Amino acid sequence: MFSKEVFKKQNGKVFIIFSIITFICFLYFLYIMFFAKPMDYGNIIGGFLGGICIFGGFLGFPISLCAYAGQEKMYLKSTLYLKNNKIYYSKQTAMHYTVLGKVDEKHLYEINEIESYKITNRWIILYGNFRYKEIYNGNNRGKAVVKKVKIPRAFETDKEIVNFIKNCEVK
Repeated sequence: MFSKEVFKKQNGKVFIIFSIITFICFLYFLYIMFFAKPMDYGNIIGGFLGGICIFGGFLGFPISLCAYAGQEKMYLKSTLYLKNNKIYYSKQTAMHYTVLGKVDEKHLYEINEIESYKITNRWIILYGNFRYKEIYNGNNRGKAVVKKVKIPRAFETDKEIVNFIKNCEVK
């Protein structure tokens, strides 16, 4: 299951840092709008940097908040768990309403033979031959074998999965 604490410390940390930076730019934008005089910049470099801050704050701050909320929403509907020495990852890839109805798409991975792996602050990247199934609006769209699975570090089972990967035999 999704864990907001793990998400904030691992995968969501980038969004939080980006939000803080763009919020500072947004405050600068508000300062210029209400308190600065038109000729305060004095030189071209100051005006250019001020323009970047205005643009970054005015557009970047709402975009960073939407990106954070969007990722969190997708991870809420995703699951990651360990059962019978296999990792099961259900990834929510699309969930929205259209004129024709609800669109719900999931990718299901069954991970058992790991050839290699890479663990970063944001991701658990696994390489090998893994079973993959795509579910679209409750219907199976087909099965395949994939070579790479990228799992976000945003779940309660994060430490358990990382320990399992490090302790299992890698070819």
